[in-house]
Amino acid sequence: MTFADINRYIGLGQRVSVLGRLGRKEMKKYLILPVIILAVSCSDKHIVQVDYGALAEKKVQLEREELDEVFLPSDIYAAGQDVFIVNRDRNGNVLYRYRDSRNTGSYLNYGRSGKEFIFVDRSPRDNTDSTLFLYTDYTECTELAIKEDTVEIVSQRRITDGLQNNVIVLDGSLVFYRALQESAPFCLYNTNSGEQRFFGDFKDLPINVQTKDDRDNVSLSNSVYNDSLKVLMSFYESAPVIRIYDMAGCRLVSEIRLTGLREQTASVEDFYAGDSVIYFSRPVEACGRVFVQMVNATGNETPASTDILEVGWDGSILGKYSLDQDCISYTVSQRGDFYGISVSDGLFFLCTGKLQ
Repeated sequence: MTFADINRYIGLGQRVSVLGRLGRKEMKKYLILPVIILAVSCSDKHIVQVDYGALAEKKVQLEREELDEVFLPSDIYAAGQDVFIVNRDRNGNVLYRYRDSRNTGSYLNYGRSGKEFIFVDRSPRDNTDSTLFLYTDYTECTELAIKEDTVEIVSQRRITDGLQNNVIVLDGSLVFYRALQESAPFCLYNTNSGEQRFFGDFKDLPINVQTKDDRDNVSLSNSVYNDSLKVLMSFYESAPVIRIYDMAGCRLVSEIRLTGLREQTASVEDFYAGDSVIYFSRPVEACGRVFVQMVNATGNETPASTDILEVGWDGSILGKYSLDQDCISYTVSQRGDFYGISVSDGLFFLCTGKLQ
């Protein structure tokens, strides 16, 4: 279950943890140069250690406007001059469109019983200013055409054979998702043939687990994909680790380990109670790089700010930003504009700023 999925459970006046930890095991299922860089060889992968505290930091002050229409936002996305918010209101899920912080329309109102838009593709394809991909019910991908005065459905198709986590459409028929109850953490699913290919291994984590359920939950990661490079980048929740895969052969090629962060000392019971440290959350691809939140706090804590790392597709840390608002959901446009949603006194706000 991704961060965007869990935002559906946010209640007014409540702050859910950054990865949406619900405190229930069943819900978990469903510099700018680093001063210290150490590279060593391990098997066929390259390991790099980066001192997080030594990264140069840029402070960013965000502007914010109240979002009167937003009731339970599940995701946010920027396309061209517009910002889209997937919002669960009392009538179902609605796609709201904003320009200059003003609501310019709402579209695609679906009922509660199904066909609900949940989250936006975090690995956008070409034409990202005119095309929007939304996943519905975790099993379908809807392609939308963004026009000047409207948003229209171009196509809608089934992409998985059941509810999955961290779903990414790699091409017309190949879909990636995070596997559960399997011997490997990731799966490639061919929608034409139904063939499945499992790959990867489970990262050794400081939280001791006993069951497959525990293992799948504790080793949760969120991935983004670069189609031109055929590279998949995975960020771990319970460890400050980034892994990079060459998807031409589903091969792990490098691992970046960040040091100088809070130590993970939680037990598996602490993990389910929300008392383990969350490191990475919600990677998004923009401007040819990846932007990802470094939480460095437990699921029961509310950070005062949002810390964003800018990461190159080779794993290099290109920037570190400290934003003065705690944003439960965010995106970055192809121009480097930051858009986030914050909560204060039961009200939602659209936060905007520039990452340079």
